Amino acid sequence: MLFRPICNFNSFIGTAALAAVILATSPMLLSASAQAKTAVTGVAVAPQYDTTHVYVAPGDIDVFVTSFLATFGGQSTKQVVTTVTPTQSSTTWQALQTPVGTVSLFGFKTPIPYPFGAERTGYLVTNMDVAIKAARAAGADILVAPFPDPIGRDAIKKAVAGRAAGFDMKVIYFSSPRLEKYEEDRLGVTFAPLDQLLKDSDFAPLHVPHLPQTHHLIGERELRMMKSSACLINTARDPIVDESSLVEALKQGRIRAAGPDAYENEPLLGPELAELYNVVLLPHVGSATVHTRTRMANMAADNLLAGLWGERPPNCLNCHGEQ
Repeated sequence: MLFRPICNFNSFIGTAALAAVILATSPMLLSASAQAKTAVTGVAVAPQYDTTHVYVAPGDIDVFVTSFLATFGGQSTKQVVTTVTPTQSSTTWQALQTPVGTVSLFGFKTPIPYPFGAERTGYLVTNMDVAIKAARAAGADILVAPFPDPIGRDAIKKAVAGRAAGFDMKVIYFSSPRLEKYEEDRLGVTFAPLDQLLKDSDFAPLHVPHLPQTHHLIGERELRMMKSSACLINTARDPIVDESSLVEALKQGRIRAAGPDAYENEPLLGPELAELYNVVLLPHVGSATVHTRTRMANMAADNLLAGLWGERPPNCLNCHGEQ
């Protein structure tokens, strides 16, 4: 069954008008009309979250809760203060559980981070592009269009920025091309030229493909720019780092430590690399999780099936814009 996506609210609205809109767009009230849609096996498009998100000015939260529960009944969970997404943000949150549905009530003390207030759909959907295509083909109403989401569509940025935020780290990055401003804001990262990034970083993880322009991206010159207390982490590809220069930098104490997961001449290690006390070696296992390997297998199958159906493979590297 295809459910119509529910619009979320990106501005502060009066309680009476808000209550009416929520009631009119409740998923349970839409289910009857949605049954008339053509079913698509294995695809369900609905709100990404089980609840409708509502945003109220922090000073009006208590008044809103009292009014809303008096109108629809139900109860509120305990209010907590939390941070949403890797972006540096602060909001109160509580759930209003009523007979007509549940509302996630936010009271942001900081600017609302994109795309909160214009949430993407996709609850129970693993491939948004496939789901949106199937939903449109089935006649579903697409009320919220997909957007280039750096968190949903780039697991590396999500993983690095998210984990760093958990340790209250300031995250700077270098990428070509640079991210859009809203992407930087959502991830909570600041752009810096590569040389400046190397000079300022305490931890420098590498997440780049191996291309002619990234071969030996980190060599003697770049290692000399880094702090003596810095750690270099390579979970990218083999020859991104000049291993001989890395060994010398580690031996001389020009950087504190290194954590390579990929090596210049795999499966061989660079001379002396395994003998150093300030290096942690991993056998190229950065993708060795059940989730990642399953996604890799599914991705390969999706590309194969697209080719067999005469469609453009979703992860084509040499299509050069052809459809």
